[in-house]
Amino acid sequence: MNIIIKNHQLCIPQHTLRRFDCIQYYYNFYIPNITNDTIQSLVMLKDLLQWMTSGVSLSSDILPDTLYPIMFIYQTSCGKVCVGEYLKMFISTDECGSRTVFISKGRDYLNIYEYIYPLLYGCNDCPLIFDLLNGNEYYTYQISESCPTSLLQFLNAFLSLYLLPECLIGQYVQMNLCYCHETKDQLLYFYEFFNCDCNMGTTVM
Repeated sequence: MNIIIKNHQLCIPQHTLRRFDCIQYYYNFYIPNITNDTIQSLVMLKDLLQWMTSGVSLSSDILPDTLYPIMFIYQTSCGKVCVGEYLKMFISTDECGSRTVFISKGRDYLNIYEYIYPLLYGCNDCPLIFDLLNGNEYYTYQISESCPTSLLQFLNAFLSLYLLPECLIGQYVQMNLCYCHETKDQLLYFYEFFNCDCNMGTTVM
């Protein structure tokens, strides 16, 4: 099924193996205790930061203080499905109420980097995800209301694991329904409702 990426789809979580030419419905980033509701709350927070430069913070109601392993699910060249720990994300709050996100490499980072690299750098200057490490061995983000720039930087990088990038707007991609977790009817309704340019004539099940 051929689809064209539109602006309103950028705020909808897309659990996909992120390739430019083919969107396959298969979870590739998994973080325990992160749900679609969590993602939607983070999207709304990011939108709020576009309009407000103060008074916005990432509360523990959305992301509690704990360790979040960021797992990456991928397929090898021979089609084998593997799982590796890409990054570790630890959120903590100090005695003054300031919240910090610590990012470090996961235990399988070196083994899976060859699969992460194309997502980070893409092609034609269009990365599919942002680097939470920001090119470092480890990195920290301040996510309290006193640091809106750092909070927005974190939200952009973190949400890139779930949302389609702006650089794909207007591009046609091929979606393979063989890997869908939803039913065929749910997927067809989703793309008929959100994407009027969807070419339904090429759907193959």
